[in-house]
Amino acid sequence: MSQATVFLAKLIGLFMMIVGLAIGLHEQQSIASIEALAQAPQLLLVVGLITLVAGLAIVLRHNIWSGGVLPIVITLLGWIIVARALLLLFLSSKTLPTLLTAIRFERFFYGYAVVIVAIGILLTYAGFASKTLAVESPKP
Repeated sequence: MSQATVFLAKLIGLFMMIVGLAIGLHEQQSIASIEALAQAPQLLLVVGLITLVAGLAIVLRHNIWSGGVLPIVITLLGWIIVARALLLLFLSSKTLPTLLTAIRFERFFYGYAVVIVAIGILLTYAGFASKTLAVESPKP
C-alpha cells in the first residue's frame, strides 16, 4: 500500500470520525448551521473554495483506481469531495435548501452522522493497520 493511501486513509478517517461525532452530539446546532449555510451565498463560496482545494489535492495526489479497496475508496472520496465543492460553487442559494429537503437531511440526520462515523472508523482502522511500501531512494 502506498504511503499516500495510508496517510489519506488516516487523515480522512480521523476527520470523518471527529466531524460525525461532533455533529451527532449537537443535532439542532448542526441542522441550523447547515440550513443557514445553504442560504448564505458568501459562506457557500468560501466553503466551496476550501472544499474544492481539499478535493483537488486528494485527486491530484491520489487518483488510483486499482490496487485494492482502500486506494479506490480514497480516490472515490476525493472525487466526491470535488463534486460536492462544485455543487456548492455553482448551485444557487435558492437550490441548496431544496436539495437538503430532497435528501431529507433533518429527518435522516442521525443516519447520515452514523454513516460518516462508520466510514471514518473503517478508513482509520485500514490506515493504521496497513503496511506502507517503502519508497526507495535512488542509489548514487
